[in-house]
Formats: sequence, structure tokens, C-alpha cells
Amino acid sequence: MITLRQVDSYDGPILIQGSPSPVCRDSWADALDYSCAHCRSMVLLHAIADDQLWNFAIECHICGKLSALPDLPAGRALPHPVVMLPNGRYLIKGSLDMRRVVTVGEQAVQQHRRETGSEGASIAAKPQRPPRTIDCEVLRAWLRRLADLLGPTLDKLLQSDRRATSSPTPPKHRHGLMIAVQAIEDGIQSFSMPDPILDLRVLEAHGLLELLTRWGGHPLWQQFVRGLESEYHHTIATLAVATFLQDAGNSVEFRASSSSRTPDLMLVLSARSRCAVEIKAPRVLIDRSNSLTAEEATKILTTALKKAGTGTKGQLSRSNSAFLAIAGFNLGPSDINVLESAANRYLKQATTRSRHRHLLAILLFSVTALVETLQPAGERKVSNVVTTRIANNPGYSGPHRVSQQSQQILRRIRGLD
Repeated sequence: MITLRQVDSYDGPILIQGSPSPVCRDSWADALDYSCAHCRSMVLLHAIADDQLWNFAIECHICGKLSALPDLPAGRALPHPVVMLPNGRYLIKGSLDMRRVVTVGEQAVQQHRRETGSEGASIAAKPQRPPRTIDCEVLRAWLRRLADLLGPTLDKLLQSDRRATSSPTPPKHRHGLMIAVQAIEDGIQSFSMPDPILDLRVLEAHGLLELLTRWGGHPLWQQFVRGLESEYHHTIATLAVATFLQDAGNSVEFRASSSSRTPDLMLVLSARSRCAVEIKAPRVLIDRSNSLTAEEATKILTTALKKAGTGTKGQLSRSNSAFLAIAGFNLGPSDINVLESAANRYLKQATTRSRHRHLLAILLFSVTALVETLQPAGERKVSNVVTTRIANNPGYSGPHRVSQQSQQILRRIRGLD
């Protein structure tokens, strides 16, 4: 619900009405009108949705006082494109039609950018970033950053890992972060030898550091840290997929932990338009020692969709368009190809049965450590590589489409520049 606040002064953008007619309008039957918060005599907003306007004020033509729209809630995403009003005063001489357009003040855009971080600042870094030479000091710095960022969570995991590894019956699967930390410590020791050997899982720790730094301004950051304790690979996959989608020109909104079944992410496409994203990181797709078969890939897909649920109460319910993201770690090219073929087969069969008509696509996602040997010196170059494949659903019946084109982030209302 939009609330017009009574204010005497305002430091953001102000729309000044020059005639007694609504400044915004749309055609939703259940949208509402809003009158001046002071005199109640003039309709300032006509047929407005509750997620359409943020961080600006309107000056009433009759009483001359300001009514301010709500501030963008923390963690709320803005669609692409969004109409931004820079700070200032703008005269509206007649009705201004903003059908299905989200309009915000400059402060809302700045807040959204602080929460989502700078594009290309994490795993899939921009090519112009300088290469990093790994040595003892770099690895020690990564350990310090992990300790600073994770604090008590890392201490708790280390203590639990020491007890588990010293037990007569150690766990079958060691915590992923502890394996990465061990790889860093072993790397530090290895650099004291003539021919050092580096376990590539140190790059997993570095990728985690980049992701946590990227999303450090988000209000759910502490939830991400807590998730590393119980859902290590799922948390990394969620942050990595969110980063990929955000940098591809989408607007990503994380969902807070809840007792009810909710998707991991929502893509905010426009006012009242959302796309649910559920992420699965099956254990069988983490550091595989053998190639994936077609039968295994099909079972992984069907199990992931079943766990996500596409019914009314599922994480990919029919209330929104949706897509499933299946994430792996250190998958080979053949594994990705097999998964892609299985996803295309599954969606084709679902189409013939008129199933999953709200499912936009299946995203296949892998974070892989890559080693390149540069000749003739034989220098080794290591990096994290993100591999993505999208299997579009031919039976999708919703209004959205997957596009590989970059999207414009901001636009302004004509006549207000």
C-alpha cells in the first residue's frame, strides 16, 4: 500500500502540479487513487500500484503543500529500465501517463546500487581487471579476509571441523569451506618448497571472498554468512547466480529466510511483474571424479524440479513466471553438454504433456577453476570461470522472453530533463 506522507520540506525530487489533474495513471482495475495528504481535496495519483513509485514528493496544486511517497525498502530491487527523477523540481501541467512504469527518485537508485555492488566485481570479473600473482602473502591475506568477513561463523566451523577430523569416525563429507581453508594453508606451506603445488580449491575461497564483498552492502548479508554454515555450496551458488543475473541486466531480489516455501530469488521485471528463481546445487554436481551420463543428468533434473515444486505451494509456483537454476562446481565441458541435452529433452517432453507452462527456462551454471600454461616460460595462469547454458522451455506461455542483449538501466521521463 502506498502512503503519502505529510511533509513541509523535502530534499529529493518534487513534482509540482500545474493543473488539478492526476500526475500518474494506469489501467489496473484494482489499483488505487491517492489524494493530497494535507487538504485531501485533490487526487494526486490515479490508479497506482503499490510497487510503482518511490522516493519523491508531489506538491499539491490547491494547498501548495508536499506529500511524499515512501522510501524504497531495504533489499527491494528496481526493474530495468526504471525511470529516475534526479533531485529537483518539475512542473507537470497536465496528466502524466506512466502505465506500468516504475518511477523513483535518485536516492532509490543509489540505494539499489549500494546493495547490489558494482557490476563485474566478483566471480565473473571484467577482463580488464589486472591478473593476480598467487604467493604466500596473497594466501595469508585471503585467510585474514575470511576471518574478518565471517568472524564467529568461521571460528565455529573450524572448531567443528577439528572435532570431526580427529574423531575415530570422521564424517563422509567434510564442510566445503574447511576444505578450501585447508587448501590455502597447504598452499602456504607448499610455497616454502622448491616446486610448490597449489590445490585449485583455493580459488573457491577467493571466489567466495569476491562474492561476499560484492554483496556486502545488502541488508541480507548476515543471512548469506549464516547460510555458509549449513548450506555452503547452495549459498555460494545463490550468490553466484544472482551476480550473473544482475550483471546480465536483470534486477535481482533475494528472499529472506522463511518457514514457508519461497524461491531463492525474484527477478523484478516491472511494476507487478516478477519471475521466481529457485537454485539447486546437488551434491552429485560438486567436484565430480567421473563424467556425467545422460541417465544421471535426467535424474538430477527431475529430482531438482520435484524438490522445487511447480504446484500452488511450490518454490516455483504458477503464481509467477519462473525458472530453475541448477548449479555445479568444477564441472567439465562434457558434463555441461550432457545436462543441457537432458534439460532440452525434459522441457520438450513437458511441452507435449502441457506441463510447466509457467516455467521460462532451466539455467545450468558451473563455477570451475581453470589452469592455463603459458608458453614458452611455462607460467601457470589460474582463474575462476563461470559456465552458463540456458535451456528455453518451448511450452512456456507467459509474457517474458530470455534475451542475450544488454538492457538499459535508467531512463527519464520526457519533458523532465
